[in-house]
Formats: sequence, structure tokens, C-alpha cells
Amino acid sequence: RFRIRNSNTQTRVWDLSNPLSPLAMQLTATADGVQFTGDCSVLREYIAFNNSSLLVPQAAARIDNQNLHGSPVADYIIITAPALLGQANRLAQYHQQRDQLRSVVVTSEQVFNEFSSGIADPVAIRDFVKMFYDRAGGDSTKMPRYLLLFGDGSFDYKKRITGNTNLVPVFESGESLAPLETYTSDDFFGFLGDGDNINNPGTYLLDIGIGRIPAATEAQARAIVDKILSYTSPKAYGPWRTDLSFVADDEDNNLHLEDAETIAAAVGTGNRDFNLDKIYLDAFSQESGSGGSRYPQVNLAIINKTYNGNLIWNYTGHGGSRRLADEVILDQDIINS
Repeated sequence: RFRIRNSNTQTRVWDLSNPLSPLAMQLTATADGVQFTGDCSVLREYIAFNNSSLLVPQAAARIDNQNLHGSPVADYIIITAPALLGQANRLAQYHQQRDQLRSVVVTSEQVFNEFSSGIADPVAIRDFVKMFYDRAGGDSTKMPRYLLLFGDGSFDYKKRITGNTNLVPVFESGESLAPLETYTSDDFFGFLGDGDNINNPGTYLLDIGIGRIPAATEAQARAIVDKILSYTSPKAYGPWRTDLSFVADDEDNNLHLEDAETIAAAVGTGNRDFNLDKIYLDAFSQESGSGGSRYPQVNLAIINKTYNGNLIWNYTGHGGSRRLADEVILDQDIINS
């Protein structure tokens, strides 16, 4: 028999010896509290508390009812942010009318609510797309064909940093803290087979075509959609659609040049309608200045090809988010000029 002093009618006692099956104990009043009986032949764990001390859940936000699991068969899946939803729907409607693509447009928040209990998690996006893949059951007429991630992303997909640009998360490699080994990739969302291993991506092929429009604002999204619609209009047709440019970095025992040659040969073989233009840094004169070595003729060639138009512009070599090549053959200043 156990007695609890200084208790009252609000006091409760639970037997938590089995935390998966708590048991409320029967209490009887005493002159100075309550008492209950329990089995003392084995070690037991009890907890006593008053109802008045219980935490009360607070409403954080209103979540509208949704049913992404009830989505129809889709050729074209767009995942976007609420602020860009209007432009995403505009693009989906265009492709539905022009290309007869069955489209589904959702926000990343909706995906998180239904596939990761409201937690921002890139895996939820992959699981959402995989749902369509699994339902198709190998039927090519029901298989999803295209995934568009409509919105910018960042390393901070949990939005912990003020001023974050993350709208639609990206996948981050396991070596996310190693500068030379880390990377972000949207390929993760396209490995939909049950046995696919993202840790060994070179072994598998993507099960869906993936693209991203890295718009951060509604104005940027509108401008990009305007360009897409303009690109497919008859007035945009011209000889530039047959021009392919391949740019290769210098040095490294011709590694980048050979890679560019391999890609160009693969594209050009059997496609005589294409005009291949090769801008290889080793074929140009390098000039030295106060800012380091530069290839001014390469800068000019890239600018001219961009203004004249290219169906494909491909670069192999060193670079980063701010410039291409140590000799700065392309950077934000050149683009803005």
C-alpha cells in the first residue's frame, strides 16, 4: 500500500512499468492525501501528478485538409512554394494544352504535411514522386515522366537561417561538411526503384526527368515562365536552334578538353543537323594582368555565341557558383553586361 500526502482530488497516479501500456491506479482518500495498492513483488514505476499541472497544447497554425494520395495519374509533377504557385499553375496549364501532359501542381509544404509529418525533409519529396511511380506498376502510360522543382533551394532546407533562399529543398550529400566532397543534387528525387542506392548513384539511371527553376520571387518566376512560353512560340524559331557550343577548361593534361570532345562526339554522331562550335581555352592566347591570367578572346566568343543563341551551351572544367575557370571566362559581371 502506498500513501501520498498533500494530494487532492486532482491527483492521479499511473503505473508506467510498461511505458507502452500505462495503467491508471485506483485511489482512495485518506485524512492527509490519497492511497493505492500495488504489487510489490517486482520492481514497479509509478508517477503521481495533478491534472492542473498538465501541459495544454497550443494551436500553431491552421492546416487545410488535403489528399495528395488521391492525386490522379500524372505525366508532369510540379513542386513549388506558395508564393510561386500562380506561375507554376500557369506553366502546367500551358504544357497541358500544348503537349497534353497530365499535370499535378503541389507545394512543398503540402508534401511535407502528408509525407513527413510536417517536417521539412527532401526525402518526403522523393517519396511523393515515388508514389506515382509505384502506382504505375510498370505501365508506361501511367508512369510519371517529368518532375519540375519550381523554386530556389539552399543548404539550409530546414530554414534555420534568417533570409534563407530555400523554397524547394535540394538533396545534400552525406559529406556535407567536406568542402571538396560535398554537393547538392536533384538527382536524388529521380531514383525511384526500391533497390536504388543514392550513395552509389553511378550504378543507377534516373526513373524520371528532373528540372529546376531556381526562382526566388514571384517576379523571377513570372519572367522565367514568360521566356519558356516565348521559346516555344513560332517567332522564336531560327538557325540558333541547331547551334551547340562546347567550352573546355585548360591544363590538367587535357582532361577537360577530352571530356568535351567525348560529349560533342556523342551528340554529333548521327545528328548532322547540328552545328558544333568548340571554344577550348587551350586554343586561345592567354594574357596576364594585375588580376591574373585571362582569356579575353574566350570571353568575347562566349558573349557572341550567347547573343546569337545556342540550343545547348556546355562547359567542362573548374568553376563555382560565382565564376567559371580560374581565368574567369564567365562570371556575374559578364552576364550583367
